Amino acid sequence: MITALLLAFVSLVSSYQIALNPQSIHESNQVIEYYVNLQGQANTCGISQNIPCMHLYTVLQQVRFKEQVLIHVADGTYELPLSTFQYFNYNDSVFPIVDIVAEEDAQIKLEEQYQSIGQVIISFTNFSIDFADLFFQIDDDGSSLKFSSCNIFRNAGNTAINSHSLVIVDRGSLILEKMNITGNILEGNEALIQSSQPLLIQFTSLNITRLSLMSENVEPLLLSVTEHDLNSQILVQDVHMKWNYAGNKAEADIIYIHMKDQNTRKNDDSSTKPILLIENSEIIQNTLAPIQESCAIQIEGLKPQQILIKNSTINNRSPPNNDKQY
Repeated sequence: MITALLLAFVSLVSSYQIALNPQSIHESNQVIEYYVNLQGQANTCGISQNIPCMHLYTVLQQVRFKEQVLIHVADGTYELPLSTFQYFNYNDSVFPIVDIVAEEDAQIKLEEQYQSIGQVIISFTNFSIDFADLFFQIDDDGSSLKFSSCNIFRNAGNTAINSHSLVIVDRGSLILEKMNITGNILEGNEALIQSSQPLLIQFTSLNITRLSLMSENVEPLLLSVTEHDLNSQILVQDVHMKWNYAGNKAEADIIYIHMKDQNTRKNDDSSTKPILLIENSEIIQNTLAPIQESCAIQIEGLKPQQILIKNSTINNRSPPNNDKQY
């Protein structure tokens, strides 16, 4: 009996210490779980499935640096002001890891444009996400944003998905995986993803169809990287793009990558490593700009050994070009 009481007391003290010091949880690789449900409470909530929070942003505001967090979100529609990310500004080298998972048919509606996601490694899985007229921005090398198995659209599908870029990556990492992205032939203004000096951009298992750009637009459809460097890596794996429509003046119709001057680092071994990989993918049956200079992928400044294209088909000419496989 005394032994049982002592064990219970030790367990209670340990739980209390962890509550006071979340850092200890992160250092022990323990994942903190939170719960969100429309039937939940407005505050003093989230850490128990029996007392969920009714707002997703309430839980995000509770996340502390160095924590590893899993947020379970029940069925319903949840507003997420991008200004919530102002809480992820830490002067620390270890960012929180936040995985947000829709356990049922959950939708997120973005609100309130904000400068960036701050210092966080965050992922969204199994959500429908209405971007409205907003976009995410990443501007820290250690930050990462991931969308997996999500359905994304703007204003309930009434606005072109590329009316604005979905994400602007000014350093940091972006991962899109296991998604079907359709533009429904609604004409947009910008590349789906814009970037400058990214650490990583990874597209995996995507089907991208019926994106369209306004006729006078010179932006690429999928990705524009205006300042690539030797620390950057772009991976396009199992991506299928077809039936998309570029503007009538764009030279780079699908992907554009511009590399910074490498002359100052010509003896660096890293300059010979592949930093652009396209594999098991197809970019076919897309309507390119009707100008002689148009191409599906335009690459400037990269060395041949920095580009690896394998098991892929790139063919957007009519009639088709027989030399299409890589």
